Amino acid sequence: MMYKPLDRSRREIRVVVIEPGVFGENIHCALQTVCLDDNPAYEALSYVWGESSIRELITLDELSVGVTVNLKHALQHLRRPDRSRVIWVDAICINQDDNSERTHQVGQMGDIYKLCTGVVVWLGQETPDTSQAFTSIEAMADETRHWDRTLKTPLDPEHLSEQRSSSIKSVINGPWWHRAWTVQESILPSSLTFLHGSHELQAPALFAAAQNFLRHGTSCCYNMGMSVGLNVMRSLQCFTMVYMLNTYRQDTVPERVGYLGLNLLELISLYRERKCKDPRDKIYSLLGLASSGVHARLVDPDYNKSTQEVFEDATVELLQRTGGLQVLSLIFPVASPGDEMKGLPSWAPNWTAEGTHENFRDLHVRLERVVMYAASRELVHSPIKGMYKGNGQLHVQAHIIGTILTLGEARESALGPREIAVLKSWHNLANVDANKNRAYPSSTGSEQQIFFKNFQSVPYEDAYLLTISASVTRAIAPFQHHRLHNADEIRKVYNAWWRWIDVQNGEALKMSDIDPDLGVSLNELGNYVNDVSITTSMRRFFLTNEEAGLIGLAPRNAQVGDTIAVLEGGQVPFIIRGPNGDGDSKTWRMVGDTYVHGIMDGEGMEFPAEGIVLV
Repeated sequence: MMYKPLDRSRREIRVVVIEPGVFGENIHCALQTVCLDDNPAYEALSYVWGESSIRELITLDELSVGVTVNLKHALQHLRRPDRSRVIWVDAICINQDDNSERTHQVGQMGDIYKLCTGVVVWLGQETPDTSQAFTSIEAMADETRHWDRTLKTPLDPEHLSEQRSSSIKSVINGPWWHRAWTVQESILPSSLTFLHGSHELQAPALFAAAQNFLRHGTSCCYNMGMSVGLNVMRSLQCFTMVYMLNTYRQDTVPERVGYLGLNLLELISLYRERKCKDPRDKIYSLLGLASSGVHARLVDPDYNKSTQEVFEDATVELLQRTGGLQVLSLIFPVASPGDEMKGLPSWAPNWTAEGTHENFRDLHVRLERVVMYAASRELVHSPIKGMYKGNGQLHVQAHIIGTILTLGEARESALGPREIAVLKSWHNLANVDANKNRAYPSSTGSEQQIFFKNFQSVPYEDAYLLTISASVTRAIAPFQHHRLHNADEIRKVYNAWWRWIDVQNGEALKMSDIDPDLGVSLNELGNYVNDVSITTSMRRFFLTNEEAGLIGLAPRNAQVGDTIAVLEGGQVPFIIRGPNGDGDSKTWRMVGDTYVHGIMDGEGMEFPAEGIVLV
C-alpha cells in the first residue's frame, strides 16, 4: 500500500479506524492522520507481532493488506459490532519499509502511549485456562483475603489449587510478557486492559492481586508456602514480574514527590532478557520511559546505525550521565570467546547476550548493590567526561593492584550438585581451614605493604567469609541489602550455611534440619543461601600474586594473568586484560567487574595511577 508522508513538525501519526462488523467477517479498516498536539482520541494496541512470514488478509483503505496472524486475531476481537474503533497499531500505522519514518515514529512512541485514552493488551487467543485464571486473579485482588489457608477469611481453596495457579502462570507467562516493547507500552498509559480472546481483565485487578501476593507473603501469610504447597508457590512467583511493572507505572506519575524520571540503566538491566526482532530495540524500546531527568533522550533512535554503534553510543551516554562506571557492571561474562559480539568494544555491554533468567536477575541485583562500595573513594560520584575519544576507545585512570595467580572453577546459577561441589572446591582452594588465623592481606612485597598501611588486617577466615557474599547480605534485615564490615555480623549464619554445604551437600530439603543450637532461623539461612548464590553466579574464586596476597570473585571468563585494577569513577574494582601493543598504542580489554576483599572502600587508591586505553 502507499503511505502518505507525515508532517514531522506537527508530530503527526497515523491511526487505524476499525469499521464495525460481526466476528468472523472480513476486517475493514482505514488509515487516518492525526496530530498529537491536537489531543486526538485514540486507543493503542500492545501485542506480539508473531511469525512475520505467515500473513492473513484484511482490507485497509480498500486494499487487501497482509498482517500477522496474531494481529488479525486481535483486530477481530477489538472490532465492535455497532460502531467504529480508533486505535494505534505499530505494524499498520508506521511504514515499516521506510527507515527514516520508522526512526522518527519510534522517537515518538513514548508520547503515543502516554497520550492515548488507554492501551489494550492483546495476550492472544484464549485457552481452556483463561476464564478460571481471570476469575482467580479478580478474587486475589481482595486485600482482606488471606493466602494462608489456616488463617481466618482465607481465599477460596480453589483459587490456590495447583491447577488454578498453573492457569494463572500460563496467562502471565505468555509471549507478551517477554517482549521488549511491551514494557513501555504497559508502563506509560493511564489506562490498561488485558484481553485474552473474548475475556477481559482490568489492570488494577491484576496489579492488586500481585501486590497482595507479595504483601501477605511477607507478613501475615509468611507460612503460606507450607499451606498451599511448593508447586503453587512456584507458579505464583509470576506475580513478582507483574508487581515490578506496576511499581514502574507508579513511578511515571510526575506528581510523585521527588520525581526525576525513570532510571534507564536500571530498566535496561531489569528487562534485558526481553526479546525483540531488531537488537537495536533493546535500547530504543525503553527510551520513552525516560522523558525527563538525567536519562532523557539518552540516544536518538536511528535505524541506519549498526547494533554495535547503538550499544556503544548508549554506553557512552550512560557513563557520562550517571557520574560513575555502573554500566560496566552489566557486561555479561561470556561462556566462551566466540560468544562476544564482533565490532563491539569490550567495555560496552552486549545487550543481546544469551543467558538464563537467573543469570540476568543476579546481574541486576549485583548492580543494585554496587552503590554500597566506594573502590575509587569520592571519585565514584564524579562526572565521567572526556573519557571517550571515539574509535571504540575509552581512556581511564587505573590503579593496578595485582594479577590473578590461581582461579577456581566457574560457578553458574542454579544451586545444583555441581554448583555445591564448586563451592566446596573454592573452600579447598583458599585452604581456609589451614589458614583461618593467618593475617589478611598476606602481601609480601614491600611496595604493596606500604600501600596497605591503612588497611586493618583481619583473620584470613573472616576475609573468605565476607568474600563469599561480597560483604552484603539480606539475612540480617530481610528485603534490605546490608553491607557487612565485620565478619561477626554474619558468622553464625555463615557457619550454618557451610554446615549445610559441607555436611548436607546443599540439599534444599535438608535446610530445615538446621541445628537449633546454631541460633539461626530457617529464614536467615534461606536468605543467606540466596545471597551467596547471587554473589557467586557466573564467577570464579581467585587468589592474586603473592605480592598483593588478595582473594576475590572474578567473572567466569577471567584468566590467570589478568590484571586487577581500580578505575577512577568505579564503585567496584575491575578485571582487565593486556596490555596489547607498545608505547602510546598499548590497549587493554575489559573482562568485567570483581569483588576483591580489602580494596572495596578506596584502599586501592593508594596504588599509583596510570592512564590506560580500553578497547
